[in-house]
Amino acid sequence: MAVADLSPWKAAKDSPSRQLLWELSRLALAEQEESLERLDQACRERGAVLKSALDEAAARHDKVRRDAEAEGARIEQERQQAMARREAEHRRQEEREQEAEAERERIERQRAATQRAERAATQEREAEEARIKAEKDRQDAQKAKAKREEEEKEAAARKK
Repeated sequence: MAVADLSPWKAAKDSPSRQLLWELSRLALAEQEESLERLDQACRERGAVLKSALDEAAARHDKVRRDAEAEGARIEQERQQAMARREAEHRRQEEREQEAEAERERIERQRAATQRAERAATQEREAEEARIKAEKDRQDAQKAKAKREEEEKEAAARKK
């Protein structure tokens, strides 16, 4: 039952002014209800527009978030790849340094072995030269002794 149905002027049909007042109030209520209905419809339409805008904003936000997460993942992957490259380069550098050190040690061992071989060859040559000289000195001494003995024999034979 509407508010207008409970109005005291409805029952008062005996007075034209009350009748007019009742009609006017009914018209005012009808206009107010129509106005409220238009406002409600406008609110519903505006709410739908705002909800749509919120949905779009949420979708854009989700896309931006996903894009940011993807970019973050890409940057992290690049960082890890760069770190792996640096570590690999560091390992290669260490390997090169170890190989260079091993080569220096090999060269040093080879040089030391060559020096030992040269010293041994020099010592052997000097020993051979000393042996040859000793043999020559012995032969010279034998020749000198033989010559002396020959000279002594000749001198003894001349004295006779």
